[in-house]
Amino acid sequence: MKLQEVKCPNCNGSDVEPAGERLIRCRYCNTTFTIDYDEEDAAMDKSRIELQMQREKFEHQDKMQKEAKKSQRISILIFLGILFAIIAGLIMAYTVVLQDQEESASVVESKTKETIYVSDFSEIPDAQFEDMQGLALQAAKKDIEIAAIIDVTAEEPEYVTSYLLTSKEGDDNRLVFVYKDTWHKKSESIETYVFYYIQDLQLITDGTVKYKTYVPKENDMFMWNNTFIYGEESFDLCYTKAISANADFNAIEK
Repeated sequence: MKLQEVKCPNCNGSDVEPAGERLIRCRYCNTTFTIDYDEEDAAMDKSRIELQMQREKFEHQDKMQKEAKKSQRISILIFLGILFAIIAGLIMAYTVVLQDQEESASVVESKTKETIYVSDFSEIPDAQFEDMQGLALQAAKKDIEIAAIIDVTAEEPEYVTSYLLTSKEGDDNRLVFVYKDTWHKKSESIETYVFYYIQDLQLITDGTVKYKTYVPKENDMFMWNNTFIYGEESFDLCYTKAISANADFNAIEK
């Protein structure tokens, strides 16, 4: 290959560059002109052009791959955003449902826990009334056992009557059982009257009653034939102490 200086035929400048096969362009005046190449130059020029085209092809492919990856990343981000929005929506919906359920449960629980006091004997199931009466009888027997000594005996406590006391405010009640005790010492006998409380009788949803047993130490002891025994000497005294003394309650006798 022969080296030769190429000059622009228009401005005689030597600042030129290839512009195609056998074409030269002047950088100064932008004139394009042809030049004769020998076979070796032509082969080299062809190789250069092919190399340039291949490089441009690779650059184009690389650009397309980068754009495809970028597009793929954007698609993934969009998908993740949509998925996150769906999950967030489901969580919010589930939270609302839970809150509604908790509020409903709270209302039900509040209604369930609402205290409804027994206000009439008809609200107490017969079986439960008998159970409560049995508790009062046990307390009466226990008092007799405590008071009785060798020369004093007492008969089985005798059920007299019962009263349901209901608070005038509607927030309390008590069931009062009155028993009569008959005491014997030698040839003498005496009758006393005692009372026992069952408190806080409340209606529950299954139609039964829950209650608290309360046996107050309010039955007096007095001396009879040199022996202390329990009770009041008359029914009226017992009524006054057990019923009349509770002025804040209304009394219903069974």
